Amino acid sequence: MRKLLFFFVAFSLSLGSVFAQSGKYLEFDGSSRYMKIPHHSDFNVTASESFTISMWVYVPDIPSGADGRYLAKRCTNTAINKSGYEFIGAYRTDQFFGTNSPGTTGTHALSKWSSGQAGKWTHIAFVVDKTTENAYQYVDGEEVATSSGANVSNWVVDNTFDVYIGCGLRGDNQDLTYFNKFYADDIRFWKRALSASEIVADQTATVTAATDGLIAAYDFENISEDNIVEDIKGNHPATLVGFPTKGNIEITGSTVVQDNNYSGRGNDNEEILRLELTTKGNTSVAFDKLVMNMNGTTDINEIEEVKIYTTRTSSKFDPRKPLTGVAKLLATVAPQEGEMTIPLDGTITPGINNIWVTFKVKETAKEGNQLDAEVISISTELETHTFENGNPAGSREIMLRRTLVYGPGDYGSTNYRIPAITTADDGALVILTDKRKYNSGDLPQDIDIVANRSIDGGKTWSEPILVAQGTGYGKGFGDVAVIKSNTGKLVALYVGGNGLFYSVPTNLIRTYMSTSDDNGQTWTSPKDITSQIYGPECSDPVRSQWQGLFFGSGHALCTRDGRLMAVIAVREPGMNGLQNYAVYSDDDGETWHVSNRAIVGGDEAKVVELNNGDILMSSRTSGNRLWAKSSDGGVTWGSKNNWPEITGNACDADIIRYTSTVDGYDKDRILHTLPNHSARRNVTMWISYDEGTTWPVKKTIARNTSAYSSVTILPDGTIGVYVEEDENAPAYKMYFLNFSLDWLTNGADSYTAAGTEVVAQPEISLESGKYDPPQTITLTTATEGASIYYTLDGSTPNKNATLYTEPIVLEESATLKAIAIKEGMANSTVVSATYTIGYVIPGQYMAVGPDRYLTNVTTEDGIANIDYAASAAPASHYIYHKETSVSAVQGKTFKLNLTALPDQADGLQFCQAIILVDWNQDYDFADEGERIAIIGNRATNNSATVMNISQAITIPATAKLGKTRIRVVYSDAWRSTSYKDLGEDPLHKGRMYDFNLIVEDGTSVNDVLASELRAFPNPVKDFVNVVLPKSGNYTLTLNNLEGKTIETRNIRINQEGEYRLDLTSFSASTMILNVKHESGFEKSIKLMKQGK
Repeated sequence: MRKLLFFFVAFSLSLGSVFAQSGKYLEFDGSSRYMKIPHHSDFNVTASESFTISMWVYVPDIPSGADGRYLAKRCTNTAINKSGYEFIGAYRTDQFFGTNSPGTTGTHALSKWSSGQAGKWTHIAFVVDKTTENAYQYVDGEEVATSSGANVSNWVVDNTFDVYIGCGLRGDNQDLTYFNKFYADDIRFWKRALSASEIVADQTATVTAATDGLIAAYDFENISEDNIVEDIKGNHPATLVGFPTKGNIEITGSTVVQDNNYSGRGNDNEEILRLELTTKGNTSVAFDKLVMNMNGTTDINEIEEVKIYTTRTSSKFDPRKPLTGVAKLLATVAPQEGEMTIPLDGTITPGINNIWVTFKVKETAKEGNQLDAEVISISTELETHTFENGNPAGSREIMLRRTLVYGPGDYGSTNYRIPAITTADDGALVILTDKRKYNSGDLPQDIDIVANRSIDGGKTWSEPILVAQGTGYGKGFGDVAVIKSNTGKLVALYVGGNGLFYSVPTNLIRTYMSTSDDNGQTWTSPKDITSQIYGPECSDPVRSQWQGLFFGSGHALCTRDGRLMAVIAVREPGMNGLQNYAVYSDDDGETWHVSNRAIVGGDEAKVVELNNGDILMSSRTSGNRLWAKSSDGGVTWGSKNNWPEITGNACDADIIRYTSTVDGYDKDRILHTLPNHSARRNVTMWISYDEGTTWPVKKTIARNTSAYSSVTILPDGTIGVYVEEDENAPAYKMYFLNFSLDWLTNGADSYTAAGTEVVAQPEISLESGKYDPPQTITLTTATEGASIYYTLDGSTPNKNATLYTEPIVLEESATLKAIAIKEGMANSTVVSATYTIGYVIPGQYMAVGPDRYLTNVTTEDGIANIDYAASAAPASHYIYHKETSVSAVQGKTFKLNLTALPDQADGLQFCQAIILVDWNQDYDFADEGERIAIIGNRATNNSATVMNISQAITIPATAKLGKTRIRVVYSDAWRSTSYKDLGEDPLHKGRMYDFNLIVEDGTSVNDVLASELRAFPNPVKDFVNVVLPKSGNYTLTLNNLEGKTIETRNIRINQEGEYRLDLTSFSASTMILNVKHESGFEKSIKLMKQGK
């Protein structure tokens, strides 16, 4: 065993650097570790003193902490003393190192940000030179910021705060906060201003107590047993707080984190679980073994290898480069059924250890199968640690492809954004991306546009192909829309130069075009087409006054007759926000024209051509997606509308044609993407089968943080999406996704080649409408031999839905959807009908997000009680739970308990809860006393009141006896004030839950059973219905007249009702049916069984 303490030899982290940190260093965890140097006047600065601080930092991940501090002698948000200095970072790559340095007057010597990168040692320095009256900021020996001549001669620091490394102070109570996750070494303070050449030399210089002007220095080579860090000068020893104690490393706790992102066939090092181990002690100990299983994996034969890695304190892992930085491979084993004991080759290190369980997925894995694992224990040579929850909820579902194309830092760029994708005539996939080299910002930042090709369906991608190269701030390019013309030419439209909201007539954001005639392998230089679109050079008097614009990036349109079309979002004088116009060309991009205004208050937008030649535009907004339609090829536009089904974040999205009956396909299909969430997460794909009128089918395609997306159709008919996903990275990662229509629709629809015969859609015998119960419905199809499958909850039917074999009897409201399927033919379209039978089931005004649902509903103090639970979001906004009911007596009180999914950014806390009971059983909740409560306030976060509700409900003495309905409505707290809140308003980003309530009169169970328990029909030919008037456990016994038992059934019913007994297999005879209730009551009924 080698003694590591809480620092490590770091030469392996800095290979390739001209200058580099060396020796031991200190590791801060971003949560509890810091170093404190007691206050001394040496660390203050008088009016006559110059001052320098330098240090080495290594940031494993960005962001390293919320406003994290590398170093601070300052307290923010206080009136005690405003003077001080602090080093801030790393919030973003362009905010890697910042200085705040307020003097006693509040004026900063320097307050600037500079850029840097994670995964490398970086030398940072701050200099205040009273002789030149300037302050300077350095990164790796280069001056990156200056006070620009501002007089710093009066800059004074005279506070009594201690110096903190790894955190800072806030507020009048001097609370410790701003914890930062990074490594530090060679922290040095001088009472003189180091010159630029001395800062360069400081990167490799060794300092001693005699070094000129040095007041304190810390190299961490000598730390005492009680965590005291020596000052090289010997004057200012520092104390370490929160660092490991001495002794062998022991595991003190663990958290297992499930990766639930989609996976892809053929992917290696796919993260399944991350094991976060916390430890105490500082002497390294060897790992021994990991015990786990692959429970939850659909087919372990689809996994080629299981590999275990450690990334120590870093919670980031790049499956393309798994051994980056401090990462180490601990084990590689073959998968196996049951418990796996995996020997580990490596050591556990002080502090947090991140262990990764990864799979190598075979190329032959089945789309839709799940990847999962459970960890049981992990052992070192000294102990075994058992995981409390080794298999958190979730798993990874396999797509045809999920390929990481770009990540932060690739090809020297800190960020990539803005996806665009198309399928070239040679079958290759072509993507275009903003290479945001220095930060994540839009124009006027320095941005390149790069293209890549894939000739194997998105599994691998070419090296970047430069389309447009930025050459500095205000000289970049971005936001590309790509069109494949009918000639096969690829046309890229984009903007460059000034930013959209910086654009002025004298310095416009300009429009450009590049084209490719070889399927994206090479591109023409940017061609400025601004004068054709807008600005002072434009001949159109209205457009010449426009202030700025940009293209809706992604996949743009080529119509059947060859018109190229994209959409611009325009800043117009005298108008708020952005307005949408179509830009089109009828000569393959040689000249461009602009339509009339299409959508007021729009943003990034896309267009698709409908079968009748109309153009449908979809535009970005918050909430329900905007649309408008043109009937003259995109020149003029109709009124602005929105879709109730497509709702989410104000984000760029895509809309494209998938198939058309005009082209001989079985169905008309249009696809649409958008983050189906108030935040940028949960990118979802919708399908329309009626030319964009309705969007009945949707599925999440990116489960977590996700934003812009662009869609294309591959030559094999599968769907490709190029999308931004975050996964808590320092910046977006760019993924290519590929999946089938069968997967997207959960088996309800499949892609078939043009000309395939289609099953005739089912015919529903009863039209949508409001009816009294019960109603009988029949389903038929004209295709002989086809099977019909249906659902009643509004979900899309497939082969796993209910097979239609007999007429459907509806006792309550339902949305019926049906599909007809026959082998060798394309599935029919899904048909639907909505029935209000009894109670009204309202639709949605704005669709509910996936985080707004109840996890538990229970009742207490009833004769029988409700017990409802949900571990995932329901498929519909309406849930009718019939499996359990509450029964209670007139005049008595029971308690209704409602528990919502907690800790969600867009959960039910932003709703009000409305509780209703239909006391008179007239199928509404509008009568006096039927609204029990409205819980929560309007237009506010109601987390304190609506997330856990316990509502007492007293049954009126006048309530009608028998079965009635409890309705619980969660509707957005910002819904319209016109809502009556009586259970029939359209749902506004909420859900509705119905439950059965059985009102009883207090008559004894035996009296009710004696008077109401019966069987009919009698005589009986095939089925007999046994009326069971009380809930509970029953034993039903059939005996012949000789007393011999023919059949016994034990059943439980949660509410009064009927139980159907099948007697078709019995011959004609007289039988005795004995019914026994759990109360002890018993009744015998003579049955006359007739022959067939």
